[in-house]
Parts: sequence; structure tokens; C-alpha cells
Amino acid sequence: MIGSSNSPTLYDSTVDEPLTTWHASQNGPKTHALIIGVGDYLHLPGGQGRQVEDFVDFQQLTSAPISARDFAQWMLDEFHNSSAPLGSVELLLSPPDPFVLSNGVVRHPCRATMEEIRLAFARWKDRCDTSEKNIAVFYFCGHGLQRESLALLAEDFGAHPYAPFQNAIDLNRTWQGMGRCKAGAQYYFIDSCRETKWSLGRNLVDPAAPLIEAHFAVKHYRDAPIFMATTPGKSAYGMTGQRTVFTGALFESLRRGAAKIGGNWVITSHRLAEALASELKAVSQTLGDIQHSCLEGTMSGSVFHELKEAPEVKVALCCQPESATAKAHLEMCDARAPQLPKYRRPKPEPHPWELKATAGVYVARARFVNSHLSAGELDLWVMPPGPVDGKVPVGP
Repeated sequence: MIGSSNSPTLYDSTVDEPLTTWHASQNGPKTHALIIGVGDYLHLPGGQGRQVEDFVDFQQLTSAPISARDFAQWMLDEFHNSSAPLGSVELLLSPPDPFVLSNGVVRHPCRATMEEIRLAFARWKDRCDTSEKNIAVFYFCGHGLQRESLALLAEDFGAHPYAPFQNAIDLNRTWQGMGRCKAGAQYYFIDSCRETKWSLGRNLVDPAAPLIEAHFAVKHYRDAPIFMATTPGKSAYGMTGQRTVFTGALFESLRRGAAKIGGNWVITSHRLAEALASELKAVSQTLGDIQHSCLEGTMSGSVFHELKEAPEVKVALCCQPESATAKAHLEMCDARAPQLPKYRRPKPEPHPWELKATAGVYVARARFVNSHLSAGELDLWVMPPGPVDGKVPVGP
């Protein structure tokens, strides 16, 4: 039904019915996502509330809600896991812009206050707790502060001026508490800074709050990696009005960080960690600020996402010796049809040929026209996550 809905949940397949053929349509294991994006902080500089002390160098964030919305859209449109299809998405945004589902229903996400986060977390955890084969997805984008644990700041952080961390999530204790949840695969994506401010020394007895407490002696093993945007003490970056560096790298990794298992291209927790580290390093280098991802939690390599088709992999191809590249006509042929170029560089250039090629086995060739150099070829395995560097040996 097209129209507006005031449901606090962005999408629930049992209520909204499947929006794609890959969404859950019946009982059984499902994937449930909780997505939080905080850019509008009431009590930080630029906010509408009373400013909390010791946080004068903090600012409002435009990248965080954009990134969270994009991730929610990806979960709804792209996520595919045949063993645990998408069952629900909880989305909290500050500021809370309307979100239009593909069936035309307009949803109004709740603000990412601590109270609304707690309510959404309870709905999410209860859904995840229905089967050991469920997949739980937790995504946060916003301000974070590294103390003994990482504190993720809700919209109303600082509402209690003398105990500001009452409205912040203790990530480590929340992760430990989720050991009580039956879901055997739990993925945590944390897109925040992890800096430690010297001024917070006065607040070390003001702990952030877990969203769920751990139970004594609960040792439920989970595939529960925590993909951190940066390392302890470091910053995570985003450009004004655009998605963050980490979330952009995450999307790229979800496209190319695949392994072929049972004839299908899938993203496992192991391959996602490898691809994300490589992609984030490459992207951040182009921006001049190096941002390294950090992996925490536990990991056993479960399948997170299934690709519709073979992924594309970054390739850089040149000649050996490299000086010959400036005169070479470079091409790549599928090894099963070595005479038919699948990719061809339009004209010789002095720098390596950079392209994206579908994963597979190729024959790379260098040909020359009106040159004393002789042609050469190279068997080239193009496998994710890449990048793949190839040098075609050519003769004098």
C-alpha cells in the first residue's frame, strides 16, 4: 500500500511483505539489521541544547546520517543471503529525514536518542534471538570516543551535563551482552573515531551504557566480527555532505571481496576483513589522511552476502620492462577464448593500464606497431579482492 506509515521499524517482512525476491517470505532463519546514524548532536557545538563541557572541539556531522541511510538502502536493495534472507531493518537517524521504501510507503525514522536506540535495540535483539541460524547486523555511524571501551555517542549525549556518558553506548559491553543472543552470526560495523581526549580524565567514573548486559558464565560462541573504521586513538574521516570513507570502502568491499564457494561468489567474514583493510588503505591514501581499519571480536568465516554475479577486480597492467608500456597496445582475453580480447586499452600510454575486470583467468598481451619491440603475453589470474598487478614480458 502506497502511503505514509508511522511504524518505528523501517522494514519488517512479516508486516510489509517482501520488497524483493530476496527478502524473507516465510518462517525460518532471517537477517535483522539495526542501523544508527547520528549527525545532529543537541549538546555539542552547533546543537540546539545546552553545550556540555570539555567537548568544544567536537562538531556536527553531515556524513553520518547519509552513510547510515545508504547502508539501510543497501540492506534493502542489495543484501542477499539465501540461508537467512532479510527479515527486518531498524533505522534511527539524526536528523530524521523520511525514507521511502520501494513499494512507495514512506517511513519516518526515529531520532537516534538514547531512549529510541534502546527501544530499537530491544526489537532487533528479540528478532535475532529466534534462531541460531539468524544473522544480526549492527551498524553505527557518528561520534565515538575511546575510553576503556569505545563509547558511541547518541544524539542526546550530554543531556545530563555532569554525567554526559549516560547517553552513550558502551560498545564492548554491548557486544559481550549479545553473547546471550541465539543468532550465530553477528556483524558489527562501527564507523566512528576512536580518539581519547585528555579532558575526559575527569569523567572516567562516568561509564557509557551497554544496550544489553552480559550474563555470568554465558559463553555462546558466535561469528561476531567488529569491523572498526579506525584504530584506537585515531580519527575516521568523512567529507561534508558525502558518505564517510569507511562506509564507501565497505560498499566497495561488499562488491569485490568475494570468494567462490560451491559455484557461487560469496562474501565471508574472513574475505570481508581482507578486502576492507585493502580498500580503506587505498582510498585513504588518495585523500592524504591514512585511515586503517581494525578488526575485533570473534570470526569463523560464515557467509554474510551472496553476489548476483562474478565480482569486478582492480587490475594494473604494464610491460616488463616498464619503459615499453608507452608503445604497447595492451589487451586482456578470457583464457577460454584467447583470441578474442575482452578488454582493450584504446591507445598506448606511458603509465600502467588501470581497469576493473570480471574475476577469472586471462591472457594479457602487449602488441607493438612500428617498433623494434616484440609482442609478449602473460597468464593472469584475476581474483578478488585484488588489486592485481600484471607485467607482460616483451622482447627487444
